[in-house]
Amino acid sequence: MSTTFSGPVNSDNGFVGNVTGDVTGNVTGNVTGGQILPTATAYSGADAGTKAISPAIFNASLTKATAGTDYTLAAPGAGNVGHVIHITSATNQAHVVTVTGLVGGTTMTFGAAVGNGFDLLAVSATVWRACGALVGITQTA
Repeated sequence: MSTTFSGPVNSDNGFVGNVTGDVTGNVTGNVTGGQILPTATAYSGADAGTKAISPAIFNASLTKATAGTDYTLAAPGAGNVGHVIHITSATNQAHVVTVTGLVGGTTMTFGAAVGNGFDLLAVSATVWRACGALVGITQTA
């Protein structure tokens, strides 16, 4: 059984259970449980269309079987300010992602291991900032 709400929803006793769908607005109070990231968008690096990582997605997986040395991520754009993107390697390859507008250096080089990756926060329409650890990543200018 599910219940659909529209308009402001307030509760004196809280809500228990899973929330699915979009939440718009501020969430206050204690939030427990995990956040499940959307399924990763695979970037195979096989052609131009699979090398350009969309700044609008949440979870990117680099899947090229050999080193993908020419992946790119454009500046965030006005519609993505505040957005966080998670980029990881699904293969044991030394991928390279060139990120337009990244503070501290625009080249992110992966060590050759599955699971290496990084998170970026869009702080403006033109600037990304690394947030969290760079796992198996070397950042250079």
